[in-house]
Amino acid sequence: MSLLREYIRTLLEFDCPEKDDYGFGGYYEVEQNDVPTVQEVLDCWVQNNAKMYERSMPVMYDPADLSQYREFERGRLRNSVEGKVYQELKQSIADEGIKETLHIELGKNGVAKIGEGNHRHEIAMEVGLKSVPVTFHFWQSVELTPSREATIKKQINDKQPSVTSDEEDSSPYEEMSPEEQAAHDRNTAEIMKLIGW
Repeated sequence: MSLLREYIRTLLEFDCPEKDDYGFGGYYEVEQNDVPTVQEVLDCWVQNNAKMYERSMPVMYDPADLSQYREFERGRLRNSVEGKVYQELKQSIADEGIKETLHIELGKNGVAKIGEGNHRHEIAMEVGLKSVPVTFHFWQSVELTPSREATIKKQINDKQPSVTSDEEDSSPYEEMSPEEQAAHDRNTAEIMKLIGW
């Protein structure tokens, strides 16, 4: 199943509280066995002004699902992956797991990033942890570093189809239903708007 289809399926299942008459979305509980995606939590915050209850956090996520929200890539971490501090943290996590949650910042401007925990996330991926604890923080605006913005722009460029022949090749986009195409187009437009493209 494609990621977009999976996203749409889970989006339909996640029950984000509606805004009340005064524009407030309120709070919602999350069960550890039924955690919404980071994108769903972000969309609920942006569109309905609703936040996850603090008592529902931390929530557990597969580290692979969080990679797209990294603020700093491996080569840009504050502590070198070969350095003593990083290696000691890696050994601690390998032995005892992650003790301090990853903090994901969500902005009403539609941006989400791991604000604290980029080292822990990198190590979780290295040592093969199946889940990591996450705490969400809800802000009016979240900014990306210039290098992260450049990476996102490159990823968008790399995904743009190129016309190389007159042959009619089927693309994943063409295989989507009209609803999936519309959701894809909205997401792409939002990302391009956020990064000023």
